[in-house]
Amino acid sequence: MKFLWALGSAVAAGLGAVAAEEQLLRDFVPSAVFENVEYSQTYDLTGTYVKKSVSLKAKNIGPEPQKEYYYAIEADVDPHVAVLEARVSGTDTPLPLVLEGGDSEHDALLYKLELPEPLASNEEVSLEFAQAITGMLSPLPESGTQDDSQFLFYQGSRYAFSPYPIKKLTSNFRPIGTQAQEIDADEKDKPEVTENLVKYGPYKDLEPYSSKVVKIRFENPKPMAKASKLIRDVWVSHWAQSVSFEETYWIHNFGTKLKDSFSRLKYQMGQSQFNLNIAALKELNFPLKPKARDAYYTDLVGNVSTSNFRSNSRSTVFTVRPRYPVFGGWNYNFTVGWSLDLDNYVRDVGEDQYLLKVPFVEGPADIYYDEIDFRVILPEGATDIQVLSLMGTETDRGVIHWFLDTIGRPTVNLKYENVIDGHRRGEVFVKYKYTNSDVLRKPLTIAATFMAFFAVLIVLSNIDISIIRRNGNKKQNN
Repeated sequence: MKFLWALGSAVAAGLGAVAAEEQLLRDFVPSAVFENVEYSQTYDLTGTYVKKSVSLKAKNIGPEPQKEYYYAIEADVDPHVAVLEARVSGTDTPLPLVLEGGDSEHDALLYKLELPEPLASNEEVSLEFAQAITGMLSPLPESGTQDDSQFLFYQGSRYAFSPYPIKKLTSNFRPIGTQAQEIDADEKDKPEVTENLVKYGPYKDLEPYSSKVVKIRFENPKPMAKASKLIRDVWVSHWAQSVSFEETYWIHNFGTKLKDSFSRLKYQMGQSQFNLNIAALKELNFPLKPKARDAYYTDLVGNVSTSNFRSNSRSTVFTVRPRYPVFGGWNYNFTVGWSLDLDNYVRDVGEDQYLLKVPFVEGPADIYYDEIDFRVILPEGATDIQVLSLMGTETDRGVIHWFLDTIGRPTVNLKYENVIDGHRRGEVFVKYKYTNSDVLRKPLTIAATFMAFFAVLIVLSNIDISIIRRNGNKKQNN
């Protein structure tokens, strides 16, 4: 099943975790009006976070037409869900999911899916769900030498967590390669292992909320990178006709840690094997908009020269390489920046009104973010500011002063949590008023500054500060 990243229904997952923490959910038990005739779930374990896809066929076993289907997520898993989407099979339009309540008896959170049309009694509908779940993978063992391979561990359920009974279920787990094994395996329930797939089932006639633990350990030679924090600043300048971006990252590799000290010799010699040298983070690729320019890359030491910036009219790729390979348990803090023309992001909507549309994340692929502090710095003099973001929360607004500013630049601050690379299509809209006099403020300020400087220079040049008056001495000598 194609994994979707439509932002509209993804919001439900982002808000679901917040709602579960910040408000008391009503205890809710769905009516037993559906039966899952067929249910197939696949867990993709090949990246830094888990991608879960569900394909099911639900039958209305009630006497009346039904329009609401409920999807359940474990209460301890829900805070890790970065994306939750749903659609009717065969369509590309995502359906909204709304957190309806919780089932305290089964430790479940229930999301309501409203079907496009009421489903008549004894009729069936095919649905697809997709989830992105962060923080569910961990190294096992936690540490090793540079010559050791990296193994990851995932614990879940081979059964489907559903509020409805299931007639037939298959569960698939997709790790990297064939080096996968089940821990504490059930000899009576052995999986079918093929290339890159561990398959359980089919299981038949399962009760609602059935669960059976599965623990899978598998080899993964890839760097397991996440951003513990990202500070993303967007500077809007009408005078310079540009939008500039600056991002500061706190990168953490949560893969297998080194138990011994790092050896540069072992690192150079171990590049041809799947070991911790390969699992170290060596570079990050930033796919940017075409015609990006003025790129830079710095860290706490200063400018970093190990980067490659390739930009043309069709695409831009900014590749940065840390000063050292980032092994498991290690961190790296750095800053990148670039600029683009103003018309890529800002539109004139009439009567001195402008609309800024900008993505709230543009980072590398296969990475997730614990926290993002997003800030928009509007041009000096911008007023009547309105903000729309389907995800995240607005924390505050303020004013900062930069070079040659007089009244300061208004800022809008937003905060995002549990974000994945798939949110690159998520956008922030900022509408503001900016008049022609505001546009001229900066050049007039610069002109006035230079005029004042030269005026002072002229005045100072006409002041005689010498100890002996030369003109007077000349007259006396004559």
